[in-house]
Amino acid sequence: MGVYVDRLSSLPEPLLSAIVSSLSFQEAVRTSILSKNWVNICKSTTNIEFNELKFVRFDQSPENIDAQRRAFSAFTKKWIENRTEDAVVNFSLRISKPELFNQLINRCIEFAIRNGVKNLELDFTYPSWVKDGFYYDVYITSFDLPTCIYDYGRIEYLKLYSCNFITSAITKFHSLKEISLGYMKLSLCTIKTLLSNCEKLESISLSNCWSSDNFNLNEKYPKLKKLIINQCHFKLDILRVNAPNLRIFSYHGLMMNYVADIQSPRLHEANLDFSPEYGSQGHGTHLYNLMKEFISVRIMVVCSFMLQVIYTGGRPKRTHRKMDVRHLIMKTALHKYEFMGITFMLRSCCYLEHLTIDLCEEKYLLDYEAMEEVNPETFWIDIKKPYKCMRLSLKEIEIMGFKGTENEISVVSYLITNGKALRKMSIKVHRYDLEEEAARKVAVCRKAVQYLMMLPTLSSHLEMRVYW
Repeated sequence: MGVYVDRLSSLPEPLLSAIVSSLSFQEAVRTSILSKNWVNICKSTTNIEFNELKFVRFDQSPENIDAQRRAFSAFTKKWIENRTEDAVVNFSLRISKPELFNQLINRCIEFAIRNGVKNLELDFTYPSWVKDGFYYDVYITSFDLPTCIYDYGRIEYLKLYSCNFITSAITKFHSLKEISLGYMKLSLCTIKTLLSNCEKLESISLSNCWSSDNFNLNEKYPKLKKLIINQCHFKLDILRVNAPNLRIFSYHGLMMNYVADIQSPRLHEANLDFSPEYGSQGHGTHLYNLMKEFISVRIMVVCSFMLQVIYTGGRPKRTHRKMDVRHLIMKTALHKYEFMGITFMLRSCCYLEHLTIDLCEEKYLLDYEAMEEVNPETFWIDIKKPYKCMRLSLKEIEIMGFKGTENEISVVSYLITNGKALRKMSIKVHRYDLEEEAARKVAVCRKAVQYLMMLPTLSSHLEMRVYW
């Protein structure tokens, strides 16, 4: 028999450190079981993540939770104490009750700073906030950012969730390029101060923040390139962003009766997700006007709410001008009340090259009134002339989460038989959890796919692929 040679461990230490740093922190720790040498090698990772959720099961008894928290604390302390003084690029700490671990948190932050951290994440949220809903204006953040951070100017990415900070002091972060803030009261003045004083700041992400201010960035902010607003509660009478170099804009939240003014001529990607809404409440006109702000984007993501409601604002057939969208992503259930919105988008996106239909759960709006009756069995058959993008530019279509429903078959059949420029279609079948359910429903999908594969096409170069 040949002699086993551990060639991996014989590699130079800098190369081994680079390998282990390319892994997630959890995977890096697991390498310590390979050999005694790897116990030290795994500690050289430049990506460190201490996540309480890896230790604590919140569905257990309070006694068990306390014991698991103590185990997490002991693991974190031991790791910091035993680690060699190597550089740290990414450092992440998540603890749900920071008031119980002040000393540990401060030691972690000091450790990260001492080792030259560039990307720092501090998350003090409780798991149930995401699952059960977060109550704005009731919660008070219980942890203040330590003063030692403010004099450290090498941070490039900073994430603070449920963590207070001094706005005037954080502007000393002269290397800061991205900031992500969540689960805190946040004034518009704070956002403006960050944008005005952190000269390298290009990206702002806000999640579950709240304020009594309108989101009115009326001054010009030429360095801002990415803005994400997720489930925030601002006073949205006005949504104004004056960022001439903004490339990515994403909004996920309630649809309010606001005046939208996005002054960003170089905007490349827009994601509009109003899925938290339960009623249309006459938002059709506001949605139509909002679309005017995104005429020049190349990538557009729209939600089921938008597809259902936009046609109710005076029955518009298309946007006032041709959209420059090349990749359209529709999060839709393909139910009949979305059909008019889908045709609105296909008419508006005359230069569309790539269409993604991301199938989601059906959601009917409480006060929705259809502008005209839609027969799902004949709707797509009755469209006599293919839309311009179908004839000239649409080359690729992706269907995500296909279940083989009648509406799905109708829409996909229309796309296949009318896509003259179509070159590629991918159908990714929905994955079912239960084995018995999966066998029956996959059989339905298989039958639907076989039908679609047999349809005549206008394109002589269409390649269809199905992923099960």
